[in-house]
Amino acid sequence: MYIVSIIFSQLVILLIILLKSNYKNMKANFFLALLGSIISINLYAQNWAPVGSGVLKSVGGKEETFKKTIEVDHDGNESHGYINALTVYKGELYAGGVFGSAGGKNLRNIARWNGNDWLPVLSGINGSVATMMVYNDELYVGGIFDTAGGVSAKNIARWNGTNWSSIGTGIDSDVNALLVFRGELYVGGDFTEAGGVDAKGVVKWNGSAWAALGIGPPNDVFSLVDYNGEVYAGGDLIVKDGEIMNNLFKWNGKKWIGFGAFNGVVHGMAVNKGKLYAAGHFGIVNDEIISFIAETQGKGWVSVGSGIGSHTAQHHVSALLVSDEKLYAGGRFKAFLNGRETNGIARWNGTNWSVMAGGVSDAVYAITIYNGELYAGGSFSTAGGKIVNGIAKWKISDTE
Repeated sequence: MYIVSIIFSQLVILLIILLKSNYKNMKANFFLALLGSIISINLYAQNWAPVGSGVLKSVGGKEETFKKTIEVDHDGNESHGYINALTVYKGELYAGGVFGSAGGKNLRNIARWNGNDWLPVLSGINGSVATMMVYNDELYVGGIFDTAGGVSAKNIARWNGTNWSSIGTGIDSDVNALLVFRGELYVGGDFTEAGGVDAKGVVKWNGSAWAALGIGPPNDVFSLVDYNGEVYAGGDLIVKDGEIMNNLFKWNGKKWIGFGAFNGVVHGMAVNKGKLYAAGHFGIVNDEIISFIAETQGKGWVSVGSGIGSHTAQHHVSALLVSDEKLYAGGRFKAFLNGRETNGIARWNGTNWSVMAGGVSDAVYAITIYNGELYAGGSFSTAGGKIVNGIAKWKISDTE
């Protein structure tokens, strides 16, 4: 990386000298432009790096697609699996999704990375993993499955670093989102019952018992976040009598209150510098044209800068991460930012969007930080032109 940067800098200096000298040789100019492009491509590739050999295709089990309103359309390499969730637990990076192997090992739908190698989480999960969260020093995993490590666990389970265990009788359908709020674990998804308790869309767990939150939001929930001391839930599009209704809600401790009518699914949310960001598969928010990602300070929604691409049926933003006061957005999109193309992932510094070495070949569903590097997981096979199979890492110090 350092050597490439030096060569590139010297090339720029040489080009300036030639221009000042009124050098007119077109062949030389063409050669310089070509060499600069090659070096730029190499510079791109060196920003992204594989995580071992990545993850490969699932070999069985319940393979229902996470975030079922998003079509998981692989980028043509049907051998790789995909990752829906990333989190750090006890000094290791955990990856969950739909895959049959990681690092060449038979690791089923969940695996852990210690910085050098992929390792098992006992026998894994027998279905798709959608979300993970650390709570009370245990790793909670949600998705669509029946067993975890051979232990019966209905759509939600917990891992203490050694063993899997169920959480009561589990949850009756899909678990899509987890949030720790005021000492309790909030669970969002497409369900109506948890551990025998009637609870639609959102339920909370205090470590020993489940409790409902009112009658629940009127739609399936895909994302949860704490903003200004209240729980916000984003989910499916709701249309009533031809009118788009609220599909992002906040819980004020007593009832759910609508907080935005998005004309598509809200898949991810994040908070940065007093602003709430919502991302998903939408192009209109409260009758305003806003594609994929919107922000608010509590009143009204606006676009985040000039946005990251135009709304299409196939494109979306599904993952948000805040690190060092910068917002990272991942999904399936193509955008030109400051004259440079990016795919699947971009960075917002509060003023401008920037590319990240050209991005990835397909969708990003999860982003996290591990050992000072950014990790992205999804349905892509390459990042920065390198084969990575569903997961790649980025040196945050590498800026463009």
